Amino acid sequence: MLAFATIIAMGSTLAQQPLEVKVTRTVTVAEAEEELNFPWVFRGPGGFLSLACSIGQHTVTERGMALVSEDDGETWSPPKGAVIGGQGLLLRDGRAVQLSCWGPEPDADGAYPVSTAYFADGGREPAETVPGLVTLPFMMKPHFHRSLIEMPDGSLLATIYGTQEGQKKYTSALIRTDDGGRNWRFLSVIAQSEEVGDEGFCEPVIARLANGDLLCAMRVGGPLYVCRSTDEGRTWDQPVAVADHGVCPDLLLMRNGVLALSFGRPNVDLLFSPDGDGREWTAPLTLYRGNGCSYTSLREAENGELMVFFSQSGFCGTPGPGPLNMIRLARLSVRR
Repeated sequence: MLAFATIIAMGSTLAQQPLEVKVTRTVTVAEAEEELNFPWVFRGPGGFLSLACSIGQHTVTERGMALVSEDDGETWSPPKGAVIGGQGLLLRDGRAVQLSCWGPEPDADGAYPVSTAYFADGGREPAETVPGLVTLPFMMKPHFHRSLIEMPDGSLLATIYGTQEGQKKYTSALIRTDDGGRNWRFLSVIAQSEEVGDEGFCEPVIARLANGDLLCAMRVGGPLYVCRSTDEGRTWDQPVAVADHGVCPDLLLMRNGVLALSFGRPNVDLLFSPDGDGREWTAPLTLYRGNGCSYTSLREAENGELMVFFSQSGFCGTPGPGPLNMIRLARLSVRR
């Protein structure tokens, strides 16, 4: 069920600027007799959206499922062919791009194979797959997660995480390509600590702010952390906790200048930075209380509403709400 509640945010500064947030409606995108979880959503041009999620019990019978919408999420149907997955990026030239890299083994030179896929027609049609390599200054099987950023000069940044050789907890890092994905080079460690959280810094997501700063939110197996780069990702400030929990955060800078941050487990929660700077946040809003993986995707509707995709479902064998498992979409009016 949908609910509104607040929790105390750890280490954050409460925003003084007023913000009006209202759920306009919540709809079901997909439902099944099996668990539905991990919604990843790509925003294309016009009303095009593609959603990738899992169906089945996590790590047991789990497999992939995809849906597309051509009317800004009003209706959904299975794709007729391959479409870009939910962790892709729409480029300025109208193509879409997606990175495939999930813990590969290094080659003889210590580099890690990666695949950069390009799609035409705003993400609807496969166009080209570029094989490449990730070069790191340390041994760490990279897991690409969530964010691809197109910089003003046309280069691409991507967030990865993994466990460095000799360490026990995760490192989040940033890589960059200047040649379309043939070579991804190490740019910086976003955050790493053997003392923070049960897991270390993982599942990073980045938003590029209006002033050019990069803001990264990360899971640690405890509080939710954010940190900032003011030099295009070369160096990062010390991470700061903004909530007392959080898995798989997502960040979205809306057209009206508001920065939204989603996270969960338990529940599905939202923070807002009214001025879009990410230094001051509203008190957290709990959007959903109930079972599910608590992974979310934030996208902006054509009418400017915030779209929050989440699972209302069983997870890891825990029964879902009633006989059906669902991917849900809440639409929120966010006004300063």
